[in-house]
Amino acid sequence: MAGMPIGGVINGSFQTVCTAGLNGHNVGFTSYENWILTSGDCVAENPGQFYVSDVTAAGSSASQDAPLGAYKTGGVFNEPGGIALIGVPFIPLDPNWVNPSPNVATWSGGTGAPEGGTPVPVRGTKAPVVGAPLCKSSPVSGWTCGQILAVGFGQNGNGFTNYRSFTASVCTLPTETGAPGMSAEFFVGIARSSTWDVNCVVGDQSAPQRYTMFLSYEAVVAGDTTIRSVLNGQWEPAINVPDPVLTSAVPLSGKCQISGTILAGVGYKVQINGYVHGEYKKFTAPASSTVDGTWVITADLDPGSNYQLSAWAYTESFSAVSTHLVPTAC
Repeated sequence: MAGMPIGGVINGSFQTVCTAGLNGHNVGFTSYENWILTSGDCVAENPGQFYVSDVTAAGSSASQDAPLGAYKTGGVFNEPGGIALIGVPFIPLDPNWVNPSPNVATWSGGTGAPEGGTPVPVRGTKAPVVGAPLCKSSPVSGWTCGQILAVGFGQNGNGFTNYRSFTASVCTLPTETGAPGMSAEFFVGIARSSTWDVNCVVGDQSAPQRYTMFLSYEAVVAGDTTIRSVLNGQWEPAINVPDPVLTSAVPLSGKCQISGTILAGVGYKVQINGYVHGEYKKFTAPASSTVDGTWVITADLDPGSNYQLSAWAYTESFSAVSTHLVPTAC
């Protein structure tokens, strides 16, 4: 789950070195099916084997848990102040296998158990907007919230990539680089650096000298250098796709018009699989048509047969599948 600690053996002892920013899927890389997005500083501080860090609560001592895979090298990866991708091995018969989820840990709403409380589903991604609410999840300070203060570009020297960045009045502490920043149920970016150094004082979170800088996932203006742009379609975020809701199925010009609703503002693809003259076929409402939260699919489905309804985002994230009956009137 995003927001959980990642660690390694440094100077002979196991330590947490960064935070899982977001789980995602391989599109252009061949080593692993799943990759965890985190901060480039994570690899810079521990260029060895990575593990999941096991903690009982935010700020508690960590112990070595399930192993992770190798990290992606070359290009923009592992630059200080940049991004890193750490592979997740597929070992389904191993009881310690890490099965990435499209959710963010909320640490019981504060600094409690990592999987306590209700995790936040990642419904999609958004660009940062000044004044928008932002919460972040990380293993020392836990779940902290504030708002986006400013949007600009970070100062990344020595020839390293200069990303579209933003600051927010949320507390992030050492070892928490890579922490996911969430605006409601939408991923906005990962933590890069912070002006907090010892602990989080709630009363100081709105003070100008207390802020966390994040790298933005989405562009604010065309041509921005962002996490998404440098990954160049080779990695995609794992999205918790909501189930599409069926509202009607009525005959229309010899076919069946099936319509419903889905979470607005994102643009999920909605799909129906059903039988046409005994042949199983697929019909899709494109993402561009569902942004307003509605979807319509017209298909000449066989009356009285069953069809399956689902939605998906990108190429690897899917909702649950529901089965429905084609009205005999269609």
